[in-house]
Amino acid sequence: VLRPGGRLVAATNSERHLVELWALVGSEQVALSFRRENGEELLARHFARVDRRDFEGRVTVTDADKVRRYFASSKRGQLYVDSVPELSEPLVVGARTTVFVAETAS
Repeated sequence: VLRPGGRLVAATNSERHLVELWALVGSEQVALSFRRENGEELLARHFARVDRRDFEGRVTVTDADKVRRYFASSKRGQLYVDSVPELSEPLVVGARTTVFVAETAS
């Protein structure tokens, strides 16, 4: 699909992305087939060079309604909206995202 010397930029999440939110409702996040943990290996099969850039951040949530709105924003998450408990203390959630830059051979 890409011409020689072309680049693909792909972003994906870690299998641990927002894991604290899913634990809050007693579930696990669905594992993506292309994720931080395997993306480099998968891309290296088709590209001459692959660079990986990890980004980590923390979000502190104090409002259970915001968590409910987050879950309501996805088809799978909608199943858990009513399972979100009130938060008795702030919840720290880890965002774990990766960007891959893959280049074809020249």
